[in-house]
Amino acid sequence: MSSVTFRRIEAGESELFTRFPHAPHPEVGREAKQDYLTCLSEDRARPEWTWVALRDGETIARAAFWGRPGAAHPSSLDWFEPGDAPAEVAVELLKRAYAETTNADGERPEYSLIVPPDWRERPEIAAEAHKRVAAVEGAGMVAFVERWGYTWETADGLPERGDRLEFAPAGDAELLAAITASLAGTFDAHDREAIETEGVEAAGKASWAFLTSLSGREHFRLAHDRDGATVGAIFPTNVPSGRASIGYIAVLPEHRGKGFVNELLAEMVHSHVGRGAALITGNTDQVNVPMAKAFNRAGFRTTSAQIDFR
Repeated sequence: MSSVTFRRIEAGESELFTRFPHAPHPEVGREAKQDYLTCLSEDRARPEWTWVALRDGETIARAAFWGRPGAAHPSSLDWFEPGDAPAEVAVELLKRAYAETTNADGERPEYSLIVPPDWRERPEIAAEAHKRVAAVEGAGMVAFVERWGYTWETADGLPERGDRLEFAPAGDAELLAAITASLAGTFDAHDREAIETEGVEAAGKASWAFLTSLSGREHFRLAHDRDGATVGAIFPTNVPSGRASIGYIAVLPEHRGKGFVNELLAEMVHSHVGRGAALITGNTDQVNVPMAKAFNRAGFRTTSAQIDFR
């Protein structure tokens, strides 16, 4: 351990991060699905949010936080690769990085471990995942929630649209009101925590701020039934890579249990495909069984699991 140096990189030292001698694992973590230099150029990664463990000048483990362009603080730890470094090196790298990095609330940015849905049944994948789990737990973090990730592609076929709802553009206040109303009885662990600590109005505003930080605001729609009553809303978004995503579906409490989530999700898929999308992703907490079933009914495949640590 004494021969290992832990530090942030400085401006102009991106090579310390990119010359990591191991290829990203194709199924564990986000690393194989993103490019650090692109994130750097888009101001979603920064030198001061990037950490390396060096032995004799060579990078043996690395970590990088992710944030929104222009933000003063990162939102999450998106890049963590312990490589072949000893376990204590991986733990110490995270301890050093987190000791000097907070999110906008002054808390530790979450780390999301992305793995295949069946990762626990695949020994090689489980071993790689547990290496990272051991490191983040060794750094004092605990699992907060597990989520499913879903993918829809053109070959999966378009879900059938319903005929009970009409969709129309709406102002910010109306859309925010739909989000806030839909939070009653939510299964989402992050939303429940926000409601408990800050109240439902603040939780709704936080969700709105996140959704509008992504591209797609012009495609948000309120959904009304034949009597003109608001049933819910759809929020199709595009994540930073440009991929189409199921940003959020709001179903007002008084309209739950009637199958409207299927029509809302189908409309969002058609909305994305109408603008040329051939691949759409979404996710939901594993305890949200109704939403999970709605994804599968719409032709989405369960393609990943995600464990959020904090």
